[in-house]
Amino acid sequence: MDTIGRLLHRASFTLAVISGLAVFATMLIVCIDVLLRFNHSGLPGTTEIVAYYLMLSVGFLPLALVERVDGMITVDAVYAMMGAALQRAIRIFAMLFSVAVYAALVWATFNEAMKNFRSGAYYDTSAYLLVLWPAYFIVPFSIALALLVAIHRTVDLMRGGPLEPPSPDPVPDAPHGEGAAPDYPTGER
Repeated sequence: MDTIGRLLHRASFTLAVISGLAVFATMLIVCIDVLLRFNHSGLPGTTEIVAYYLMLSVGFLPLALVERVDGMITVDAVYAMMGAALQRAIRIFAMLFSVAVYAALVWATFNEAMKNFRSGAYYDTSAYLLVLWPAYFIVPFSIALALLVAIHRTVDLMRGGPLEPPSPDPVPDAPHGEGAAPDYPTGER
């Protein structure tokens, strides 16, 4: 794996971990809010924090990792019966299409984020002002990283790289030889 590929792998994996932390934070904040509602107070801004910050993080931050491990939904009914050259051509076309879609999404979401930044978007929770404009940058940032992953993968395919994406292992240099845990077939030992 080249240097750019390693950097993209680390960045996409880090964002996926942050997304997992956002899931935990969502659970924690909602539980605290429910417990506080027994005292008729609740946690001010829970809905807005969850909706504007945490759910966007959960939904978009892992996008680059999904793109990196080729985890998007695909229909391989006819693809598997094609020759390697045609498979490569189809894969390159699909990646170029993905690059175009990601680029358009980055453009549109970044413009929306800048509009909210300029207006200083916020929400008045009655207890404090919750600044919302930073949350609008989560989406273009996440999609931009997925765009970079897609561009890297497309260039790799055009240079004759493997059709299958690199291993989704979080540690690329994990031991697979002597001393590693054996792989047992299911049902046998």
